[in-house]
Amino acid sequence: GSIMKAGRIICICLAVASLITGSAIYILFRPTSLLMFHWAAEAGLLGTINAIRSHPPVSARLLFPWVIYSLPFACWVFSYLLSIEAIWWRSDNQWHQLWFWCVPLVSIASEFGQRLRVVPGTYDAADLAAVAIATACALGVSLVGRTVFTNRKAIV
Repeated sequence: GSIMKAGRIICICLAVASLITGSAIYILFRPTSLLMFHWAAEAGLLGTINAIRSHPPVSARLLFPWVIYSLPFACWVFSYLLSIEAIWWRSDNQWHQLWFWCVPLVSIASEFGQRLRVVPGTYDAADLAAVAIATACALGVSLVGRTVFTNRKAIV
């Protein structure tokens, strides 16, 4: 009913906000030599991106490096996990679990693969921590959401 719908809507709103936050940090502060910016150029979006980058809301010098380099990915993982929660709301079947855990586990495996130099990229312990924290936060939101939005007495 409406309580279940409210829980899903909250998950979706948090997922969208997290996706936008991570993308904004990435677009505003990451080096334009990254592959994403080459794709943006091919799509004719580099002019718009450069215009946005020319007026950042804060100076990159005021941000901790982990905000620029690890937080965007954490935001994207968090967004993905909450999207899965919204899609599979109140379901604990194996498909829900598979879809929920695939991104955090692949992300962690990829980071260790970078450490072993079998996966391209640069290993960063902060990225591992970011994925773990994003996953823990999403689990927390899910737990609170399932508690609050499945038991009418819990919210009255």
